[in-house]
Amino acid sequence: MFDFELNLNENTCLKDHVINGDAVLPMAVAAELLAHAATLRNPGLQFAGYDELRVLKGLVIKNETLPVTLYAARPRKCEEGFKVTCEIRSAIGEREITNIRADVLLTERLPAKVPAAVRADAHLVYPDSINEVYQNHLFHGEFLKALQIVEGWSENGIIANSLTALDPTAWFARPPMLRWHTDPMVVDAAYQLMILWTTQACGAPSLPSFARHYRQYTSSFGSAPVTISARTRRSGAMMASADIDFIDASGKLLARIEGYECTINENLRNAFKLRSVGGAEK
Repeated sequence: MFDFELNLNENTCLKDHVINGDAVLPMAVAAELLAHAATLRNPGLQFAGYDELRVLKGLVIKNETLPVTLYAARPRKCEEGFKVTCEIRSAIGEREITNIRADVLLTERLPAKVPAAVRADAHLVYPDSINEVYQNHLFHGEFLKALQIVEGWSENGIIANSLTALDPTAWFARPPMLRWHTDPMVVDAAYQLMILWTTQACGAPSLPSFARHYRQYTSSFGSAPVTISARTRRSGAMMASADIDFIDASGKLLARIEGYECTINENLRNAFKLRSVGGAEK
């Protein structure tokens, strides 16, 4: 285990990820911290994905700092390599709680066989420009404005292009990792894209809560824009799910999420408007 401090003054990603006036740790960054915990405990093994990533209780930074602890269990052998159960925990008074958990997959090498990328049905023109998207539908600040263009959408999917992440030093004043295991900017952009889809298709915005299966087929997403292709479906009145492909410029699959889930809630519209710490609208 190791300790890490979420600091509003030092962590750029927190200042631009504010919901209802409070900074919240993005799920994409949480996954990156879990991957770091797993690889730190198991030198020589390579990050290849995770299973059952779940937000049990969101990490909300009410004050300027929030100490958290990253735990990594002993690795256990599986068909693909090794699974390491990892958790991010915080304290409420004397009680320690688990906020986020996943089983991180580590391997000796990435798989040589990469599945074919799948483009979603996105034959309809998305009605809003990117400026309108970030002004009217999303809560993300300037640093996390990853989406460049929404190529199209339908009741069954949505496709967009995203910027990739700058080095960890741009995200953290004292980054715990030297390089990314995933790409938190692109992964967060996929969650942003799902907010746009649920707003358009389901009539209300959403927030990520779960990813059943994530597999990565490259050690780095590179610096060129990435295409995000989400094959979507509604799962009940307050839930949507999707399988999401991350595709490079040549059409190669970089990574895939299967079984992404988000919670749909009309009340998020007002919460998204309070985009600075303390509750001021932007």
